[in-house]
Amino acid sequence: MHGVVTSRSTTGKITNVKKLLLSLVPLGAIALTACSSTPRDRSLAEVVSSEPTETDIEAAPLEAGMKRLVERGYERYRRSDFMGTIQQWEPIWLATGKAADNWTPSLLYYCYLSTGQNKKALTLAEQNLREKPHNPLSYQQVGLALLWLGKNAEAEDALRRAVEFESHSPEAFFYLGLSQQRQGKKTEAEKSFAQADSEYLAVLESNPSDFPANYGFAYSSLYRNVNVEEAFKRIGAARESLRVNPDVELTPDRSLYLGFYLPLLEGMYLNRIKQPKESLDKLIAALQYSPSGARPDLAEVYFFLASNLKALGQSKPSKEFLAKSLELDPNGPYAKLKLP
Repeated sequence: MHGVVTSRSTTGKITNVKKLLLSLVPLGAIALTACSSTPRDRSLAEVVSSEPTETDIEAAPLEAGMKRLVERGYERYRRSDFMGTIQQWEPIWLATGKAADNWTPSLLYYCYLSTGQNKKALTLAEQNLREKPHNPLSYQQVGLALLWLGKNAEAEDALRRAVEFESHSPEAFFYLGLSQQRQGKKTEAEKSFAQADSEYLAVLESNPSDFPANYGFAYSSLYRNVNVEEAFKRIGAARESLRVNPDVELTPDRSLYLGFYLPLLEGMYLNRIKQPKESLDKLIAALQYSPSGARPDLAEVYFFLASNLKALGQSKPSKEFLAKSLELDPNGPYAKLKLP
């Protein structure tokens, strides 16, 4: 899944996007998207850098200990160590039944989804929804967790609720399309995918360097194997945005996008234009920077490795990579697809 990116929806309101996911959650990827809006009163860097005082520790040892777990969790999250993040933050929920701050519910949810702990992700998403029933990202979180559990009709219902809000994010329509595609609703799915593209392009019309919109449009196009040349241009625009725009707030660190997610998109593009060897090289390079424990993201890489190897006539390793992709992400966006 693709970390958390701060973006603007077509209404101009601040939201957090996916990968995908999905990345793989796609947005596997696209999971890029699996997190809810975060407050702007305190930056992630400030949270990570804060340290408990002696007064904190003396006055409330349990509270101070929990605070240290929160801080260490942020440090691990910024290093894309999602399993390590869970190890730090999960005890807080077990001990208190609530979040330690405003950021951790969405980020812990994202870590669960990224590491294939989809039932835990759904439980947390449902709690977030009860606490924030007027937030479209709350419904999107529930929808994504249901989607990754293979509950496609229920996922569609939740995602329909998400897109009813004016401040929904474009990727909500992408995932709605995915839930409909899984149910064989081809016409409805295409309408949802087209709406996602339209909203991405609306953002880019006013801000061509918007990183989440460039990334999201590229992923959506490459996943569906449409508008691939335009997608390639958007990958370049996303990369340039990271270079020149210091205001793009990313968690995890932008190096994960530069080292893994953007090369993954480039590998997908090369696969789509039938350059399997070049795609293979790009995907293997991306694997060197793959996020720790991110099963959907790894499954996505394996799917395209399998596709490239089949095109190169190496059927045995192709089948092995395809089987491993399905094992890692049995209900992900590529689980139902067949290699060409």
